[in-house]
Amino acid sequence: MPENPDKRDDKGRFTAGNDSGFQPGNDDWKKGLEIRQRKASLTKELLRVLDGDTEEGREIVRSLIHEGIENALSGDFRFWREIWDRIDGKTVDRIGGPDAEPLLSPEDRERISRLVRSVDRPNDNGKP
Repeated sequence: MPENPDKRDDKGRFTAGNDSGFQPGNDDWKKGLEIRQRKASLTKELLRVLDGDTEEGREIVRSLIHEGIENALSGDFRFWREIWDRIDGKTVDRIGGPDAEPLLSPEDRERISRLVRSVDRPNDNGKP
C-alpha cells in the first residue's frame, strides 16, 4: 500500500500532480465564480430596495410580512417559528453560562455530588 495514496500533504491538502482539482484548460471554476457574483448582486439589490426609504421598499416589506402571517395562520410551522422567534427571541442552543462558562462552579458540582451520595438509595428489591 502506498504511503500517501491520496497525495496529500501533512495538513490534508492535495499536493501538486495529484490529478485532482481543475486540469489545464478546464474553466469550470469560472462558472462557479459567475454564479456567486450573480447571487451577490441580487442580494445587494434586494438590500438596497429594502433598506431604502422608498415606497417600493415599504410595499415589498409589507407584502413579505403579510405573506408570512398568512402562511403561519394556514398552519405552516416554518413561518410560525420565524414570527415567534422575532417576537419572543430565538432560543439559545448552547448549554453554558455567560461567556460560555460552565453552568455550575466546581463548588456547586461538589455540593450536588455530596447531596446525591447522601440520599438513601433503594436496595436490590426496590425498598429503601
